[in-house]
Amino acid sequence: MDQLLEGDELGLVIRTDFTNNEAWNTFSQKVQVAQNELISELTSNGPDTAIDASMSADSTMEEEAGPSTNADVDDEDSDSIEISDIVKILDPSDEADKIKLTNISNITALRLFNDVDIRPAPVPPAGTKRISPPNPLIDLGGWQEIYTGKNLWIYDARSNADECVRVVSQVGDFYGTAS
Repeated sequence: MDQLLEGDELGLVIRTDFTNNEAWNTFSQKVQVAQNELISELTSNGPDTAIDASMSADSTMEEEAGPSTNADVDDEDSDSIEISDIVKILDPSDEADKIKLTNISNITALRLFNDVDIRPAPVPPAGTKRISPPNPLIDLGGWQEIYTGKNLWIYDARSNADECVRVVSQVGDFYGTAS
């Protein structure tokens, strides 16, 4: 799944429910319209603003991915700089891929599209016992699983009705929370 994460987008919307194409099409059109409006606003404020916004997003990605060269940007005129989508949408057309993504859990999505790491588990508040049985997402031997990579949003069966996606947390905020 690494090829899906190669762009400059800030995140990935993953379709995990394939029962209502009409609701999905409505949702994805709204996402495209919103992205186009935002990109239009960035570019209508002048080319310098669009370039600054693009460079700002690129520098954030470079910090995560490591240094790179700007040879591609140097070869283009500033008028032809293209801003990529803000989020990438994963809507597989192949039946085998649909089966792999149908109703996947948040943790499965994290493991497919992010890198796993561990950190010391947050300290439980005073008077709170450590969870039992231990869980690697919350506290296992004093460690907690965390994920790094692009932001993920899940389009699931509930999304068909409320036209919302579920954000997938990469790191628990405090003791007792998980990714």
